[in-house]
Amino acid sequence: MTDAASAPAAAMTGRDRPLFLLSFRQRDELAGLAARAGWRVVAARRGEGADRRFLASGAAVAVVDARGSVADGLAAVRALAGQVSAAGGALLVLVSRGDAGRLGEFYDAGATQFLASPMREVEFVQALRFAARHARRVAGDAGAAPMAGEPLGWRYDPALRSLQLTPALAAMLDLAPAPSLRALLTRVEARDRGAMRAALARLRDGIQATAFAHDLPGAGRVVEHLQRDARTGRIHALIERLGEVDAGAVVRDVLTGVRDEAGMRRWIARRLDDGVTVAVVLVTLGRFDMVNTSYGRDAGDAVLRAASTRIGEAARAALGRRAVVARMGGAEFLVAAEGADATQLAAA
Repeated sequence: MTDAASAPAAAMTGRDRPLFLLSFRQRDELAGLAARAGWRVVAARRGEGADRRFLASGAAVAVVDARGSVADGLAAVRALAGQVSAAGGALLVLVSRGDAGRLGEFYDAGATQFLASPMREVEFVQALRFAARHARRVAGDAGAAPMAGEPLGWRYDPALRSLQLTPALAAMLDLAPAPSLRALLTRVEARDRGAMRAALARLRDGIQATAFAHDLPGAGRVVEHLQRDARTGRIHALIERLGEVDAGAVVRDVLTGVRDEAGMRRWIARRLDDGVTVAVVLVTLGRFDMVNTSYGRDAGDAVLRAASTRIGEAARAALGRRAVVARMGGAEFLVAAEGADATQLAAA
């Protein structure tokens, strides 16, 4: 996607409502494109609880990026279709051109629009506008579903060093509507500040939209969806309550069903902070690249799922519920357990 989008944000129906985006592999890229076009994006990388997250977001348009993950995309569309329809919304599906023959399945599952890749940025933005127009025709602006509760969020202007909170967030945190940045940062627990700093660093490095999860007093586990305005440099944050969504699912790896690297790091850090001994063993699949090269990504994904299952079964057989498995990236897995030593883990 290389062409800049030319459609003005003001032309979008539901501009005051977020866009719900589910992308298994390109979440931040797509969120950045939508943010650049003026949308406030609630973006997810995993399909668990997508229907509840869409409903809680108050979005009028949902996007499911099924490129490279057709089975997961179909499952997500089926899960979202009822909520999107009830909200008078639109459900846009992105597919690879090679999977265009399966569009009938997405239509039967409840999709209302589609876009095939490769695609240019302007085509993606226009598809969002068409989806928003569909939502207006179905529900009408007056009848559109309202956002669930008052929005939680903030805006920071680095040039003026000014911070503004939404009234609901200010009341929840017992802060002034325009507090100091330090006052807001102290509301993020120490164990989550590393994830926050990493997200802000991604914005500084040029990523336009990203997110991080943390605990928030009064709201429980939340995801902060951050967007940086390239023109003004302002950072906008929309805070999504996870509510009934399984918090573990948010940090669980989409391929293997185990925790991801960030989730494992938090798990270890919390136990070390509590003075608990933690043993870890790194497991690497040898010559894994040859599987992807010779048989394709689908075969590689199947190998990763099988490997994670075997590793998890072996670890839990030896250590019970103490064992935690995470995919750290590529073909590397980390097995950890509290109150154990590396010898016990290696024997497993």
